[in-house]
Amino acid sequence: MNYEDSIIIVKSDLTEITLKEWQKEYGLSGTQIGKHYSYMERTFRRNIEDYGSLVVYADLMRVLDAYREISGKPCRVASFNRSEAKQEDLRRRGYKAAKTSPHVAKMAADVDLLTEAEVREAVAHMHMAAAQTGVKCRFGWRTYLPKQTFVHLDVCPEYYGKGGLLSHTPHPKVWEAEIEW
Repeated sequence: MNYEDSIIIVKSDLTEITLKEWQKEYGLSGTQIGKHYSYMERTFRRNIEDYGSLVVYADLMRVLDAYREISGKPCRVASFNRSEAKQEDLRRRGYKAAKTSPHVAKMAADVDLLTEAEVREAVAHMHMAAAQTGVKCRFGWRTYLPKQTFVHLDVCPEYYGKGGLLSHTPHPKVWEAEIEW
């Protein structure tokens, strides 16, 4: 499978470009989809294999890169793109998965961590990354603790919030606000 040709980058203005165009624009090479992320990592590779493509919102990748730089630690993205069927399967298995998910809209990442303390530190660093990049984000973590130690990060407010390029399209109202839950 040619992974490279299966990657779609969505720029801030919602135009889609190829991975090669993104790499040139963002100063990347080889298998990089971000400064600190490769499409050969398990989660990204699995998305391509399961769904036939990997959709990467440039703003989400910029926030993830800034988070990685601020934290100074490796970052494991556990979930990125999802299908409606995958989302339904998660709900059926008892996970707190949204009925309408930013993962299905390709605007979210879940970052795996080991402890509650790491989750809290990661959220603080993600807030700094969002501020540094100027990207409006939402953070989900409180409702998952202490049972699950990950942070959900999405860029929905950037696009669906007031004045956003997708604000006029049907979407859950909760996608508009920069919130934590």
